[in-house]
Amino acid sequence: NCRFLLSPTGNIAKGEPRRFASPEAVSESYMRKLLSSSKECQTTPIGYRASEQAFIGLVTINPL
Repeated sequence: NCRFLLSPTGNIAKGEPRRFASPEAVSESYMRKLLSSSKECQTTPIGYRASEQAFIGLVTINPL
């Protein structure tokens, strides 16, 4: 669970709407849909360091 990375302050409650990250970039259903059809899933969520500095991550998942 990396919810704390999705806000500059690190304070996000479970189920709270994402204001600093695209919902598509962190959507489990988006990844599940692609993987269930045996397609590669790649997304670039924006994360935040403890200093509140933003960074872009890259997540790639390839089905076997």
